[in-house]
Amino acid sequence: MIEGKIGTREPLKIYVTHLNKVDSITTQNGTFKFSLNVSSPQLIRVVAAVANNMRINASRSFFTSNGVIHIEAKSIDDYRQIHITSSDTISENMYHSFRARFDPLVQVARTYIDRSYDSGRTESEQKLLGDLYAHINQIEREVAIKFVYEHTNDAVGAYVFNYFLQEEKNAAKLDSIYNLFDPNLHTSFDLIEMRKKNDHMKKLAIGKPAPLFSAITSTHQTLRSTASNLF
Repeated sequence: MIEGKIGTREPLKIYVTHLNKVDSITTQNGTFKFSLNVSSPQLIRVVAAVANNMRINASRSFFTSNGVIHIEAKSIDDYRQIHITSSDTISENMYHSFRARFDPLVQVARTYIDRSYDSGRTESEQKLLGDLYAHINQIEREVAIKFVYEHTNDAVGAYVFNYFLQEEKNAAKLDSIYNLFDPNLHTSFDLIEMRKKNDHMKKLAIGKPAPLFSAITSTHQTLRSTASNLF
């Protein structure tokens, strides 16, 4: 159960996203309530927008499981004013500890990107900023991997593995990390999604046969028929 109150006199549209699902409600006085069936800790995002222009005004993501989550905000203008109380604080504290490590690196990376677009930058300066950006991205991946190694027995680690290591191209490395997770978590949404993505990546690896496909243009085309026309 999610219930909340946001201080505003304007009608709001409230969105709650979880497991790639979106629920929404329109509220006239800033008060809202959602019923969610959360069987295990999951990341939930609550977004509030002014209904007449749909401008996003407040957004907050947090980990929680079954129980009551209460959201309060004195104002709609600044999401940092949102206060959340939940019956499950363990998962949220884990996620917060990860973001405390990860978010400062994101800010540094954005700074390098922004500076690379400054007028008057020489080619060598742009290259240096690009190299620094790539280096920070690598540190971000290392921070995420370290956190995952420390949390292979909980859903927060599974979420970070699925969401923050999407750019990892080493399928064998991803397999080795996946196998470290508690088998009870292998049926969780995040590990199922990571398993699917990694399996697809292995099928599309360089040197592997192209997967069979079919497409309809002016005629029906398949991989076999296309290949026979090329060779």
